[in-house]
Amino acid sequence: MEFERHDLLHLSQEGRERIFTELASKEFNEGGIGEMLLPERFPNEEGIKAAIPGIVRREEFSPREGYIPVGFASWRSSENGRFRVASFAKPEEIVSKGTPAEVLAKLPRKENETFRTPALKALAALRTGWTFPLALGVWGSAAMEIETGHAYTHQWSDLDVH
Repeated sequence: MEFERHDLLHLSQEGRERIFTELASKEFNEGGIGEMLLPERFPNEEGIKAAIPGIVRREEFSPREGYIPVGFASWRSSENGRFRVASFAKPEEIVSKGTPAEVLAKLPRKENETFRTPALKALAALRTGWTFPLALGVWGSAAMEIETGHAYTHQWSDLDVH
């Protein structure tokens, strides 16, 4: 399996447990990382039961041979920004991946669909009018919202496409 920056990776339970343990040992907030990686052990008030995917990222300073650099971003946001952590996944821990184009394909195509935020509405309009021979894809907060159903975008979210 090939991996490109911005691909979304769904990890196995074992992989999520390993990453959680590693991050907790580095004194990351266990509740925050647990909510993202192990919602079955760290329930929240939203009732989210599915772990969020990792996002393939670049790693320039401390690459790990045989691992894929991934980042995790919470749907929670504050005046300090979104809670994010970086880690590494083993190829055998990856259950599935979604490219930016595959994630965009999951955006509803219903007539008169009401989208929650301007970014998602713009994405739907862009997809409808797309006539170029290149595949259109989405990443960032819009991709995470489409993939997970969690409220990653807000009124002022930008839109990352390629």
